Amino acid sequence: MPAISSTIYPTAEDILIAARVMANDAQFSIDGDILNDQQPYVFPMLQLCYEKLQRRLIRGGMNTYNKTVDITGLTAVGTADPTTQVQLLYSGYFDGVNMAANPTLPPDLIVPLEIWSRQSATINRWAKLGQVSDSITTSSQTSAFGEWDWETDTLFLPGSTISNDLRIKYILFAPELTGPDSQVFVVGCKVALAALIGEMAAKSRGGSEAAAAFKAESENEIQLLLAPYARKEQYASFVRKPFRGNRRGRWSR
Repeated sequence: MPAISSTIYPTAEDILIAARVMANDAQFSIDGDILNDQQPYVFPMLQLCYEKLQRRLIRGGMNTYNKTVDITGLTAVGTADPTTQVQLLYSGYFDGVNMAANPTLPPDLIVPLEIWSRQSATINRWAKLGQVSDSITTSSQTSAFGEWDWETDTLFLPGSTISNDLRIKYILFAPELTGPDSQVFVVGCKVALAALIGEMAAKSRGGSEAAAAFKAESENEIQLLLAPYARKEQYASFVRKPFRGNRRGRWSR
């Protein structure tokens, strides 16, 4: 996550306290009963709601979930066959012939947005790679990747004759919430996330009316969180990449 002062982010316990108050589960103790930390379902419920909130915010354009990293040492393609593509995966790097344990895709990456490359062990300028609209071009191998494709949770690149580094801007999921002190990396999200918890807890106990009220509250708070990003788009023109289906078989129907 960004190197920002941790004091602007609430903790998991801050969220749970807000949820207990909103769900009237703090009448005897702020530690709650139904939403007490010691209940075995509380932190799994919190994590599920946190992931739901992140998906809504990502879909709404919140750039808290954008990150840029450099990945070094994508070695030269292992064959002169111009149809061979190299692959960067969460589990390692395939040079067209051999699989290596490193480098790998960042473990928090959901989908890449933009990619640049340059020759390894240099301070050359980063050259932006184009995302292909259909499939990677088959042509003579060169010293640069030139383009990229993302399918089946794998980054595909043309084979390069030399080692290259990548700079990847991507969408991520924040680290999981594992305990009371875990930070929730969304500024001002206490009411929204607490309402999502209230909705899930009410549904699990058959409280459809309460669940509907919490759902309306969470949606209103999510829209308030997204409002600054909607205003930002009024000042600039953004062209989003169209979605296209995967074709390499694993997810195809």
